[in-house]
Amino acid sequence: MSKLTKFFRHPVLYWKDYFRKRSSKVGTSKVVNPSVQGVGKVSSTINFSGVNIFREFSYYLHTGESLEAGANHLDLWLPLLLGFRIPFLLIVRNEKLYYWVIREYQNVDVVYAKGAGDVGKVVERFPYIRMALYPSSLGNNIHLVRFEDIRHCFIGHGDSDKASSAHKALRMFDEIWVAGQAHIDRFLNKSFNVSGLEFKKIGRPALKRIIDSGGRVRNDKSLGKVLYLPTWEGSNYKNDYSSVAISREIISFVSELALINVKFHPFTGHRDAGLKNIRDQATTAFRGNQQVSVTSISTPLLDIIENYDIFICDISSVVTECLALDAPILLYFPKDKVIELASSKMSFDDYCYVFSSVEELKLQIQEIISKGDPKADSRKAAVDYFIGLDETRGLRMKDLIKSGSLAV
Repeated sequence: MSKLTKFFRHPVLYWKDYFRKRSSKVGTSKVVNPSVQGVGKVSSTINFSGVNIFREFSYYLHTGESLEAGANHLDLWLPLLLGFRIPFLLIVRNEKLYYWVIREYQNVDVVYAKGAGDVGKVVERFPYIRMALYPSSLGNNIHLVRFEDIRHCFIGHGDSDKASSAHKALRMFDEIWVAGQAHIDRFLNKSFNVSGLEFKKIGRPALKRIIDSGGRVRNDKSLGKVLYLPTWEGSNYKNDYSSVAISREIISFVSELALINVKFHPFTGHRDAGLKNIRDQATTAFRGNQQVSVTSISTPLLDIIENYDIFICDISSVVTECLALDAPILLYFPKDKVIELASSKMSFDDYCYVFSSVEELKLQIQEIISKGDPKADSRKAAVDYFIGLDETRGLRMKDLIKSGSLAV
């Protein structure tokens, strides 16, 4: 596709490719460790070789994640933050993830800091930085949060009703940056004290282009093309919102009515090793079915989401992404499991077609086929509640970074 087409249809991919090509043409601003070519080991627990020390940074982006989770989160945020053109310093706590950033985002200034003392050395070298953003909630965040002269802001990596969206550990941050009012209500509905938390609405800036375009318009009662997005099995049984256990039946049934594409969550198989090769298993199982396709796990959702008319989701952040398209969402709610939620003031039934079994899924699909989309109006109300339309369109996040990074 042309550069202009890629910019409008796939902005995340456009910016990622742009910065890769730019760095290869004009030369990287960083001194890259020669061992990167062979993914060798760093010589110590801290490495500044990926940093241009003459650049003045406005804020830190800190990730304490491992390679797989960290790469997934950074692929979400880095293209967007690079597009803001506000210099930032990425602090990475995992060696493999550090080398991944060096390879994949050559124009990102990144430092590897393994331990608490190493993070202290980073702060000592850049004492003027007054803001830090955190895309995940991990214990090692405290190694940076302990510095009181820095404003610490949690940005997360998606909006959902999963229990991990609102918990006590997030009270360590100065600010919680949320998409819309729904996320604030999740905290207010919790039993613990949230009076000390300061919330800032930033919308979902990565969805700006989709929101501005008005999503998709359904003109008939057919299913069209279906995108199935099962989540992973969670870190424990109370966080297991996944429909993977009945995914074969879901795919088989839907493929009798429409084209269906399946994209499994990148973390599938983390707790249940039997699911580690689920994409390959699904590809093999439906190889002879021309109605079924299975997308690579590494493919960014926003690169493909606009190609579909109906979504089948589990409880996860993909529900919010799908809301931006203003298309019917069939949501799996596991009634046979004891799960924890961080509920907002809107129930899933308000804006999704909820099912707990394949039989219930069949009934919901029949309703869509016979009635069109009876929940269309209520879904429109949910879009602003969960996504934050004004904040998304106005790139409120960029404004907050500009103002917050100057505060002392």
